[in-house]
Amino acid sequence: MRGGKILFHNLNILIIDDSESMQRLIGSMLEGAVRGRLSMCRDTAAAAEMLEREPFHLLIVDRELTGECGLEFVRQTRTRPGPNRHIPVLVLSVNAFREVVLEALIAGAHSLLRKPLSRRALIGHARRALSEHWVFVPLGSRVVPLKPDIAEQLGDRPSEAEVIAALSAVVYSPAQPGEILFRITAKAEPPRQMPVRSEFVLI
Repeated sequence: MRGGKILFHNLNILIIDDSESMQRLIGSMLEGAVRGRLSMCRDTAAAAEMLEREPFHLLIVDRELTGECGLEFVRQTRTRPGPNRHIPVLVLSVNAFREVVLEALIAGAHSLLRKPLSRRALIGHARRALSEHWVFVPLGSRVVPLKPDIAEQLGDRPSEAEVIAALSAVVYSPAQPGEILFRITAKAEPPRQMPVRSEFVLI
């Protein structure tokens, strides 16, 4: 057991990664900072069954799963009714190109962490995601994060026009994922490798 202060209590965390060594690494990084239950799956089919059976507080998903895309699972989770629809999600990836980060955000992830992981980054991203309370609403092929009060005003099945109108009336702070998502979308810059401390990675 690692020393240090327990930051999270009574958490139910689900990790989806097809590498057992990566599962163990993530578990060891969370050890000492998290008190609760840690569940692990190697594929999205097993993860979907677990999400249907019980609520989780945090989902950590590998983008590059063998034979499937972790982001598609995130997107499906965000559009599927149930207690885990708005669960905080961290996506892991071997790269953090601008288009990869954008892809993760519009799928409904809170943030993307580039491999190889550091414990500091993992704990920091988890802490940030767990402290934010977003309601995720489908907007075409995207999933848009909204504040709970705005989502409540829109109801269960808002039209795209209603979602866009609500977004246009909201002023996002620089650290909020919705603002970052739309700022990236508006730019047409050539792909490049993102620096580790880029605002598009650490949100």
